[in-house]
Parts: sequence; structure tokens; C-alpha cells
Amino acid sequence: MPVRLAQLALPGGRPYRGKVESVAVRRRLKGNTFDLLLVTDDDAGGSTAVAVELAL
Repeated sequence: MPVRLAQLALPGGRPYRGKVESVAVRRRLKGNTFDLLLVTDDDAGGSTAVAVELAL
């Protein structure tokens, strides 16, 4: 099965540079579009939750 990769981007198009540690699908929005929750880790004790819309 082929692997699909995606470049995460901030609003405005700049690349997101966080290190994603966990991905959860929260819900299907429509068709092949999904609402995801990503958790990042900065290796210094900080974590961030990031909401993402993914279209396949």
C-alpha cells in the first residue's frame, strides 16, 4: 500500500516546523476531508495540540 505524505502549513502558507508525535482523527467532515488533532513535542517539556483539516 503506498504511503502518502503531507507538508503541514500555517495559515498564510508558511511551513509548520513542529515535531508531530501523535495523530487522532476527530471526525470526517465531508467526502475525503477529515478533522485531525495533532500533538507536538518540543523535547524541552512542552507540548502543543494542533487542529488540522486534511483532504485526501
